[in-house]
Amino acid sequence: MSHHGPHPDATNGAEQCAPDAVSLRKRDHLWSFRCEAGNEADLVHALTELADDESCELDWFDAALVAYELGRRLEDAARRAGAATHDDSTRPQNRSPVQP
Repeated sequence: MSHHGPHPDATNGAEQCAPDAVSLRKRDHLWSFRCEAGNEADLVHALTELADDESCELDWFDAALVAYELGRRLEDAARRAGAATHDDSTRPQNRSPVQP
């Protein structure tokens, strides 16, 4: 899991985020959050700690937005994985004829 605080050039910061990162731009900050698959709960825990920290500009609303986006992406990934499994199980098998 990683996150970044103030970005020196917030106008071009999005290009510097990983494509799988959940990003949030707020004033002159670009927050970018990512974690390994299966560690989403750790990321949500880190979000709650940041939102609870009064010295941090990320508030509870921001944390909720990031958590929602993370959940949406997980749901989309699960749907795609289910569709791929379904496609594989319904696709005709290419079986070679048995040679005598």
